Amino acid sequence: MARTRTSRAGVLALLLALVSGAGSAVAAEVPGPELVIDVEMQAVGFDESVAAAHGYAIVTDDDGAQRSVPVTAEAHAEEAAIARKRALGRATVVAGSCGTSRIVITDSTGFRTAGISTSFNVNRPAVGYSWFVDVAGGGSSVRRTFSGALASRTSWQHTFAHSVPKAGSYIASVARTSNAVLNNGTICFSGGPSDVSWVS
Repeated sequence: MARTRTSRAGVLALLLALVSGAGSAVAAEVPGPELVIDVEMQAVGFDESVAAAHGYAIVTDDDGAQRSVPVTAEAHAEEAAIARKRALGRATVVAGSCGTSRIVITDSTGFRTAGISTSFNVNRPAVGYSWFVDVAGGGSSVRRTFSGALASRTSWQHTFAHSVPKAGSYIASVARTSNAVLNNGTICFSGGPSDVSWVS
């Protein structure tokens, strides 16, 4: 069955229809903006022990804002390499976007099975991640947890099959607390992307 893209308003209508059992869930779709599945990740703080282990220090400016700065020759060289690669004069993340996160759910070829793919790309090497994927629909809600080391990679992706209890509309979302820890100590949180699909 072809993948169905649904609006935010349509998702609410679908869920209400599923819960109340009123009419066809597919017919409940209403116009509205599409769900966002690819969103910016945000720097929300720092892990000082990770920063120190990679030659960085977390400093606090006069206005109270924190930032990570290189303090060893190796860290300075890495910053220069990142700046050259990105053609920027400054590569240290202070606030704002530090990467992008994504999730996609599709109707898989298996009976009562959804295919889910989630990923992130960050703007500097990362040392580890904790990633939480929630799947809701059909009267059920399940969380899948993924975590591990990244060995200075700047991207991660995982695709998996998810069995569902019955045919219907299912929402897959990345929890906003999902994060990657960058090598300068920045904790980069997911923006909470989500997607919806009919699973037959």
